[in-house]
Amino acid sequence: MRYMTRFFTKLMNRYLPDAFVIAIILTMVTIALAVTLQGANLIEVTYFWGSGFWDLLEFAMQMAIVLLTGYVLAKAPIVDRVINAIISPIKKTFYCNCNCNIGRWYW
Repeated sequence: MRYMTRFFTKLMNRYLPDAFVIAIILTMVTIALAVTLQGANLIEVTYFWGSGFWDLLEFAMQMAIVLLTGYVLAKAPIVDRVINAIISPIKKTFYCNCNCNIGRWYW
């Protein structure tokens, strides 16, 4: 098992590009498609990409704040006790059966 995990780790480290490289490639593909299929020139595409990026950044920061606030609220001692009190009566087998049934339903 250790040999197999080392093999796949080396394979991914060698051939899987960095996330930034993938983002650059996808950006270039998007620009090429916008120029060829939509008939927009390079200046328009650059403007749209730049203005849209800041809208996405604003949304991403809002979602980060929602996640952070939810985590902090869930880890507050009083809320943590309430959540544990709600969850404690649930049997593990019931939880497992629910997850298995949901998994079959989605499959």
